[in-house]
Amino acid sequence: AVVSTQSGHYGRDWYAAMNYMVHGIMYTYFCLRAIKIKIPEFLAKCITSLQSVQMLVGFTVNFYSIYKKLQGEECGNTYAHSAVAIFLYFSYFVLFLRFAQQRYSKPKAKTQ
Repeated sequence: AVVSTQSGHYGRDWYAAMNYMVHGIMYTYFCLRAIKIKIPEFLAKCITSLQSVQMLVGFTVNFYSIYKKLQGEECGNTYAHSAVAIFLYFSYFVLFLRFAQQRYSKPKAKTQ
């Protein structure tokens, strides 16, 4: 995780930048689809992958935040904030994986 030494918030600034980047790409994709521009499926898969990675980073940064607090360092997050964030990021990660599986996996051929 990247440490923002000036603010004392572990990864906050880096994560915010990543969040804006992923959402910028995602909403550009939605805009193009809304105006009926065909987008290759591999780009949609890449966006879903970016979203999944974003959730893993959020999950990791908050675990790191708890780790630093347990070492006695101030990180700008409370234990409660980090615990809720870990739960949310993990939940979103599972939802993105489920979406990817349902959307991009080919159904298995039925055998008789």
